[in-house]
Amino acid sequence: MNLILVLSNKLALNINEYMKKDREEFEKLKYGICVLLVNISKITSLFVLSYVLGVFKLTLLYFLCFCFIRSFAFGAHAEKSLNCTLSNYIIFIGGTYLSNYLRLNNYYVILVFVLNLIILVLYAPADTKARPIGKRLRKKLKTKTLVATLILMTVALINPNSVHKSIIAFSVFSEALCIMPLTYKILKKEYGNYEKCINK
Repeated sequence: MNLILVLSNKLALNINEYMKKDREEFEKLKYGICVLLVNISKITSLFVLSYVLGVFKLTLLYFLCFCFIRSFAFGAHAEKSLNCTLSNYIIFIGGTYLSNYLRLNNYYVILVFVLNLIILVLYAPADTKARPIGKRLRKKLKTKTLVATLILMTVALINPNSVHKSIIAFSVFSEALCIMPLTYKILKKEYGNYEKCINK
């Protein structure tokens, strides 16, 4: 982490030579770079481990499907870097192994996606205290979430590979779990932040 802070500061200083930001803007720039580098390091460690375990391609598929839904549904996340990294391992690599073990046919894929859709209809999108979502944006994001889910369900149903079917279904379920009130309660995070948002 110290290395990332040093790199963030150096990169921010180099960029600021051209942008000439004031102190406050410079700190925002440095923070943004730091967040980016931290996320890159987490993703890199995830895929390095998956490659060592021989499940890189499957983990990548799980990751992409999860991120596709999460980009609209959002959800809770761990604040501490170590907890976040461990959560990534459990969700993506653990989910990949589970998908390989529980190979779903189309009947079970439909059942899992029905459950996914129920949860997503009820709770998506789930915001955070730092980023509450206004009413208008919530409606748009919910629609996009459901459309994206139906797209992935269709892909899962027409895909002949049972492992791929399972990965797609369980990746969406993983994201569905991240937006449930119970998950927020377990992580001790505030739920329903949009209710406090002044945007209409």
